[in-house]
Amino acid sequence: MSEEEPDAVEAPPWRPDLGPEPRMRRYDTPPLLLVRIEGRWRRCVVEARSDWADGRVAYHVELTLPGVGTVYRTYWWDPRTMRPAPTGRG
Repeated sequence: MSEEEPDAVEAPPWRPDLGPEPRMRRYDTPPLLLVRIEGRWRRCVVEARSDWADGRVAYHVELTLPGVGTVYRTYWWDPRTMRPAPTGRG
């Protein structure tokens, strides 16, 4: 492949100057996503989804980074950098 795959882009925390407050959706049973971060696909637990007035969607995730530990980050939805994670064992 001639092009390097992109990493997910972090979304900023909402502030009034960014427009109307995003609509938040929290999950009773959090789904899992694979998110491309620092050149690797990482398994993330989705804590919430925010729908922004301009049509963008961001996912609030929990993940573990080597040497760092558990972190909470928010990434803009992009099908090139996010995909549903397999839930079964195998």
